[in-house]
Amino acid sequence: MTWSIRSSATLLIALAVAKGALAEPWLAPGDTRLRNDLQLLNDVGLMQVPLSAWPLSWSDIEAAIQNSDALDVPSGTVEALQRIESDLRTAATID
Repeated sequence: MTWSIRSSATLLIALAVAKGALAEPWLAPGDTRLRNDLQLLNDVGLMQVPLSAWPLSWSDIEAAIQNSDALDVPSGTVEALQRIESDLRTAATID
């Protein structure tokens, strides 16, 4: 009986850890505004993220933005960058 309880507890802990490791927010392909904003940032060279295969992961977008030179943002793309950063914060609070 003790082995069964211990095994069950170990399995539950392993599943919880695995779920946390795999839980990553994904961008849904149906968000046209977000897709256009990402394409704009790619086009101006602010980030380089492959946009041909969806869904995209928020962690890839976050890494690309953090690795970019956000101080050298062309004036027409500031709003797109702000919207993506806002969406990123929202996704982080949901996860």
